[in-house]
Amino acid sequence: MKKLPRTWIVGNFNNPHLAQEVPDSCQVLSCIGTPLSTVWAVVTKGPDGPIGLVAEEYGIEKFKGFFSTQPDVVQAAVNAMGEILVTKFDFNKKEYDFAKGGY
Repeated sequence: MKKLPRTWIVGNFNNPHLAQEVPDSCQVLSCIGTPLSTVWAVVTKGPDGPIGLVAEEYGIEKFKGFFSTQPDVVQAAVNAMGEILVTKFDFNKKEYDFAKGGY
């Protein structure tokens, strides 16, 4: 993640200290208390648009989801997550200003 201009991590972080060692270019969003509480996602901008991994935890150490480099697919997923998390995933912005510890 250190070499990527921007990365978002979405997860059920009941302990925000688990995500303290991330670069400044990474924003960690907790989905605790939302309909996304079983979702884990890592998204960034690829050469053609957003790419990422989106998965749902449906049992102990059991996940189902997808990784996609298709911008339309990932954009649809982050748009849906953004509505629930009240967050805009802006893959076109050149510089980002994120407060550390803002989960």
